Amino acid sequence: MTTGGGPLGVGDKATFRVLVRNRGNDGAGNVRLKLMLPDEVEFVSSDARTTVSEDGREVTFASIARLEAGRDSSMQIVLKARKAGDVRLQLQTEADDMRPIAKEEQVVILADEEAFNLTPKRQ
Repeated sequence: MTTGGGPLGVGDKATFRVLVRNRGNDGAGNVRLKLMLPDEVEFVSSDARTTVSEDGREVTFASIARLEAGRDSSMQIVLKARKAGDVRLQLQTEADDMRPIAKEEQVVILADEEAFNLTPKRQ
């Protein structure tokens, strides 16, 4: 999961690219993604080619029926910063016959006064 980087301000939206790659030697069946969001961030939208459902702070993407070895699937997820904080987005990937894989992405959200902290230079 990656974004353009840098801190966000409260109210800002950010687009994250999620890439799921099957690095194994066999195809993976029933590939599922789950995104756990902290209170400071809200889900806005996704370009996923599958059904997306929200349950509280958890966003679940309907399974990809099959992801062949060496292939990948990607999507864009748009999130909105609700309040200031140094938070972690957690993405979990599962598939049949595979142990879950988790990834975290740090997001720094600045309050308006932090984003524009101008200090005069002493001479």
